This record gives sequence, structure tokens and C-alpha cells, in this order.
Amino acid sequence: MMKNRVVGLLSAVVLSAMFSVRVGAFVVGGINYEVLNDTSVAVISLLEGHYEGHVVIPEHIRHGGTTYTVTTIKSLAFCECTEMLSIQFPATLTSIGGYTFEQCTGLRKLVFPDALETIGGYAFNECACLEEVHFGRGLKTLGNESFSNCLSLRAAVLPDGLKSVGHYAFAGCRSLQEAILPPSVIALGRYAFYGCPRLARVVLPASLHRFQEGTFQGCTTLQAVQVPYRRPLEVISNTFDAARVTIHVPSGCREAYEKAPVWKDFRVLEE
Repeated sequence: MMKNRVVGLLSAVVLSAMFSVRVGAFVVGGINYEVLNDTSVAVISLLEGHYEGHVVIPEHIRHGGTTYTVTTIKSLAFCECTEMLSIQFPATLTSIGGYTFEQCTGLRKLVFPDALETIGGYAFNECACLEEVHFGRGLKTLGNESFSNCLSLRAAVLPDGLKSVGHYAFAGCRSLQEAILPPSVIALGRYAFYGCPRLARVVLPASLHRFQEGTFQGCTTLQAVQVPYRRPLEVISNTFDAARVTIHVPSGCREAYEKAPVWKDFRVLEE
């Protein structure tokens, strides 16, 4: 995981350096923008210094006689802005790039707009003081390690419509107590909730058809998992730390789970 992260971050830094002086880049209201097309712009990193304090990104800006819509925050735009205390996203935002807010240790709460569809890999990695996240209804994809090592995050209530949760997405969130996955999720990455020792309750979606390696490994206080599948899915032995877990299964399915590999190691209760 660390090797891939370093390679990815170095690639992002190189690309950022290559395009640090961009044709079509300009500053409005203390925020640096890059023109994407005739109607839209992206927020990018400042050429000098870091963003600080309470940052408000507007929905629209005007420059050179043209009005643009803010739709994107590009990779590394706010990376390591440790003195930024809050950020207000525009309702027009559709995409947040990789490493965008990594190590923004002053952030405590995030409210995403319904237009947002994609949060890139490592986007909020190591935001150690982040306690609360409200996801918008339009979110489709959470990238790898997008919220990993957010040590103060208490809950991950993911929105209906979300399709994919990346590898290690919430790994190392040591204060996380609850994870609710909506019925739209079809892909849950490896070690997605690895090492969340306070996670006590998980609700699994019926749309999920397979478990990957280590999804809930290291969740040592996990007590209740709500399972919607009438027929037990194949589970890898290290998907859960099963010693204390009670699974709640559909009515009439208890016997099947008590005979199924891995599932039989749980305490099984019918809904």
C-alpha cells in the first residue's frame, strides 16, 4: 500500500510541477483557477504559499469578460494546507482529484454537494482532525484511500447511488463507529475498513456480490453485521475478525449460514 502511495504521489507531484504555470490560469478572490473549456474552470494549487483559514469556493466566477462555472478541484490543490480551517464547496462541483486535501489537519467537517460524483484516491488521506462528513446524493465513486487515516472520523454513512468504494478507503479510521453501505454499492475494495478498532456496526448492501481480502480485518470491536443475502456469499477467511461478531440474516436462512465456510464462525441470528 505504501509503495503504491509513494509512486502515485510522486507522479502527481511531477505532473503538478509540469503544469504549475498554465496558460489560462488566473486568481480570483484568492483562489487559483484553470480554464477547462469555454464554460468551466477547475480550482488548482496556488503558485506560492498555501490556502488558509475559511475557504469558500463560489459556483461561478467572472474573468476576462467570461463567466465560468466551477466544476472541478484538481489533484494536490489543497494538499498539506494545514492552516485551512474549513472549506465550502460549490453546488456545481462534480469532481475532486487525487491527494487534493491530503493532510489538511485543520478540517473538522465536510459537506459535499449533490452534484459531486467522484472523490479521487487519497483525497482526504490523513485529515487527522476530520470528525464529520456529509456525502451528497450524486456520489458514484470513492477512490483508493480517499479517507484513510482520518483518525477522528466517527461515521461513514454513504449515499444511495454510490457504486464503488476503493481499496483502503476508510482504513485506519480509528474513531469510526458505524459504516452504512447503500444498496447501490457493487464494488467494495480490499481492506476498505481495515484497522478501524472502534467500528461496532456494519450494514451490508444486497447489491454486493463478493467480498475482497481483509475488508473488515482489524475491526476488533465489531459486534453486529446486518447481512441481506438469503444465500451465503463466499467470504475470504480474513474478511472479518469474527470472534465477537453477530450476524443478522434474513428469516429462514440461519441454518445455511451455520453450515457455510467462514460464516459458521459467527453467532447467527435471524431478522
